[in-house]
Amino acid sequence: NNVQKNYPEIVTAGKSDNQDIEQTSTHGRYYLPNWNGLLGVYPGVTGLKIAYTEDAGYSTIVTAERDHLSMVAIVSGTGSYLERDRATADLLDAAFMTKGLPAVRVSTLMLNRHYQVWGDLARKIRSEIKLTHDTTAK
Repeated sequence: NNVQKNYPEIVTAGKSDNQDIEQTSTHGRYYLPNWNGLLGVYPGVTGLKIAYTEDAGYSTIVTAERDHLSMVAIVSGTGSYLERDRATADLLDAAFMTKGLPAVRVSTLMLNRHYQVWGDLARKIRSEIKLTHDTTAK
């Protein structure tokens, strides 16, 4: 709860699907998508951090709240974002079940639908960047 109290901007950003910063005279437009695969899929997920490195593999720290109970799941060393998100959902299920709450049981289909939204967003971003580049190159 200290993070929620001391860093509300991080909590707000972690809950959001994306943040767009419009172009100004000093910088271009920035798209800041949130690639947390459980956001909008696992009820109560509120953030927080995903990562990938060659050494650590696909990793995440996910916060979730259900029925006024807050949980944190930390997963590292997985071989794919699907494996990372499934493992994280399973950990959250196990944690909430210890408090008497039912498991959500996130399926691969649920995650793949979410990943499709990511793919659509990535294509949109690439096309807008290309369009902006083509316009400014002339």
